[in-house]
This record gives sequence, structure tokens and C-alpha cells, in this order.
Amino acid sequence: MKFREGVEPHVIGVFHEALYKMVNVISGMRSDGIILVNSIREFDEIKRDLQIEYGTAVVDALNIAVEEKTKVNTAMLGAMFKICDFLDPEIMRAVIRKTFEKKYPHLVESNIRTFDRGFNEVKFKTYEVPEDAVGQTFERAQPQLGYLTQEIGGVITAQGNSVVKDLSGSRQGFLPQLEQEKCINCAACDTVIGYSRSIFRTKTSWRN
Repeated sequence: MKFREGVEPHVIGVFHEALYKMVNVISGMRSDGIILVNSIREFDEIKRDLQIEYGTAVVDALNIAVEEKTKVNTAMLGAMFKICDFLDPEIMRAVIRKTFEKKYPHLVESNIRTFDRGFNEVKFKTYEVPEDAVGQTFERAQPQLGYLTQEIGGVITAQGNSVVKDLSGSRQGFLPQLEQEKCINCAACDTVIGYSRSIFRTKTSWRN
């Protein structure tokens, strides 16, 4: 998302808590604004981390997406529609249906359920704001690397990222768990999880 100078958002959505470390996610936030966070943590912990005194909303978008086999974005979208009560959720449901029904009809209902769960499961906590409260100052993020600060040889010190984009915020999920009673020793997990041999090796040998 790109911001213009002087932007003062009423609502901010944080899809991954790791973003706190990369950018100032509350830049320009109004004193009466609301920040929506994809998290399972308590409101006061998030409030402390972000150093805010304003309204907070939390939804466990990741868990919803995993259970419905969809994406975090749809659950967050549902929560956003609950916050922005001037928006009509029926219109968004129609958009979801139209987006998926031609090429991916099997994804229609699961994405609508994800949207509805985000809408219904988002939680709010409002902190009293003094009348003289001032919103957050808007700050334009500047590149961290330049000709004076670039590592010698252009080395990227954070593996798996690029020089202009930190991708660690997209790496969130659940560790696989072996259910031995359901395992048929097909070794298919070895093609999906590179280190499965060290995790899933059991006394039962792999099938040829």
C-alpha cells in the first residue's frame, strides 16, 4: 500500500504482526482511529507494542483461513466490513461469489464462510481517549540502504529477502504434525517438507 503525504487513516489493518518491526504501521493514524490486527494476543499487549492509546480490534484471521482452507486476506476483509459499518457485507459476498464462481466454483462457499467468520469473530476494545489527544504523525518510509550504507559487494544479509522487500512477514503458518495412525508410509511429505526425514523418520521404513 502506498501513502500520500498527509494521509490520516481512520482504520488500519495489520495482516501480520511482524510488520511492526519493519514499518511504522500506525503512521498518520487519527486519534479516533481503529487498528485491526491479525493476532491471538490480548488487546493490552498489542496496545503496548504499538504504543497507541486508541481503539483496537483483533481477529484470528490465520486460524480462520487454515480451518476454511482459504486466505488470511478474506478473513481480514470481513473484519474490516464489521469495523466500517457503512459498508454493506452483502455486496462483498456477491463480489466474492463473482470472483470465484467461474474458474474456482469449489472455493466460493469456503471464502464466503471465511468472510463471514472474520465479520462475526472480530473483537473490539475501546480505550478512552482524552479530548486533546493528537493523532500519529505521518512519516514516509525511507530506503534503509543507499550508496553510503550498502553492504560491501551488495550482500543481502537477511536470507530469503530482497534488497527492497523484507518477506519475513509472509512466513507464518503452522508446523506439521505426524499422525501415525493415518500415515500410509507413502513418503509424499518428503516432497513438501524438505526436512521431513529428520522429523518424521520412524521405525517403519519408507515404501519403495
